Amino acid sequence: MLAAGSSLIMGGRRRDMSEGSEVKGGSEMVARRSTTLLVFAASLVLAAGVAVAQPWNHDPDSDIGPEVWGELAPAFRTCGSEIRGLPGFQQTGTRQSPIDLSSPTRAKLPHLAFFYEETAFEIENTGHVIEVPYEAGSVLRVGREVFTLEQLHFHAPSEHTVNGRRADMEAHLVHTDSLGNLAVLGILINTGESPNPLIEEIFENAPAEEGAVAIAGTLDAGDLLPASRGYYTYAGSLTTPPCTEGVRWFVLRRPVQVSEETVDLFHHLIGDFPEYEGYDRNSRPVRPANGRVILEKR
Repeated sequence: MLAAGSSLIMGGRRRDMSEGSEVKGGSEMVARRSTTLLVFAASLVLAAGVAVAQPWNHDPDSDIGPEVWGELAPAFRTCGSEIRGLPGFQQTGTRQSPIDLSSPTRAKLPHLAFFYEETAFEIENTGHVIEVPYEAGSVLRVGREVFTLEQLHFHAPSEHTVNGRRADMEAHLVHTDSLGNLAVLGILINTGESPNPLIEEIFENAPAEEGAVAIAGTLDAGDLLPASRGYYTYAGSLTTPPCTEGVRWFVLRRPVQVSEETVDLFHHLIGDFPEYEGYDRNSRPVRPANGRVILEKR
């Protein structure tokens, strides 16, 4: 989730984090909020710049893979790393994502309310994910909280597991609130006889090399959603460097479907990413839950 240098800072396009937010109060409140947003945006630019300068990939056996992300650059330390002379994987951040979604606690949680609008149809190959940037104005409401959809992107196989089992793919819909807090909606995707038309269209038109292509017409992220909106939720992190924590995760319980041909195509695209040297998976290994509570709404 949130490949550095592509999400929020998307293909070099800075997204105004205050778009779509409600401003209440006088000029002093507006000034404080603007300052907060500028600081948050500056931190993202710094992290993205480091990520672009420092190559990384998803191959666990690579010298720039997820087992050593934390040692590649100071900005990546939260990711953790295997360190020579020390046993096992050395955790720095203790609330990392993805995790195995097992033994959840059923709870009375708010419904997820989606108010997604159509956006220009653009697809970007970032060299780490296939991504669709989203124009301001589409929101996810969780109770009284409002999060604006910034972009969506894909991983194969899924990053989250459910009782130890991975899905064939996973979509991440990345949202921010007016203060820059992150909420990510995860949608599990399996091969099946009723492939989701929007996923099929995205990958039919995804560029084979780094860069973006514009497709005629528009798309609606709501077309990715399953009919059932039950979900798992927990506190986690970005799943790519710099692995920033403080991310609220909502992973839908019901998967959607995709064709086997699309899954195969996606793996081929990943294998051709510049730093991947034929490795055809872009999923981070599952990280320890470290006692975190996983809540479930059915």
